[in-house]
Amino acid sequence: MSIRFSYENLLDKATLTPSSQVSTLPATHLQDQRPTKVWRTTGCSSENLVIDCGEPVAATVIALLCYNLSTNAQVSLEANSSDSWSSPPFSKSLPYHNSILIRFFSQETYRYWRLTFADSGNPDGYLQVGRVWLGTHFQPARDFSKDFTFQRVDPSVVAYSDSGSRVVTQRTPYRQLKLQFPNTNQKDEFSLFLDTVGL
Repeated sequence: MSIRFSYENLLDKATLTPSSQVSTLPATHLQDQRPTKVWRTTGCSSENLVIDCGEPVAATVIALLCYNLSTNAQVSLEANSSDSWSSPPFSKSLPYHNSILIRFFSQETYRYWRLTFADSGNPDGYLQVGRVWLGTHFQPARDFSKDFTFQRVDPSVVAYSDSGSRVVTQRTPYRQLKLQFPNTNQKDEFSLFLDTVGL
């Protein structure tokens, strides 16, 4: 199985309606690319988040990052053409993982999507999520070569005045991954991916 890329988050342009939220930690924080800006509920036994995309949209992957879910948490993704959840035509559970909840599925197209949470034993007494990703994915027919590299990049800026004084603008370091896809015949797909993401 080759690597998968999901590069456009449908949730970022959607209208979010949570079952509950702390006023200073609203569900709209999920649309911020910084996962440290979290959505926090007021309870943990039965919570949900309705995602209204405004029109039917196709999706094949759901992922959650930076959460406080316990190992017994039950999380599901549902979808429907209307904001009705008594018997949605699409429903998938997300298996627990200690760092990322992710589920790939066959393409489904709906306007409304809903995440449900049941984690009554959570010791915090609330649920917290830093980022939710809903979208499609691109999977190259050929995987990347073994000659990939990891590099740590520090974008901090050091400047010197004419008198020799030093001024430092400290910025957050990040890791850069370089992958090679030799002999690929999917250049158009890669170009669309890179044009969409940009820098």
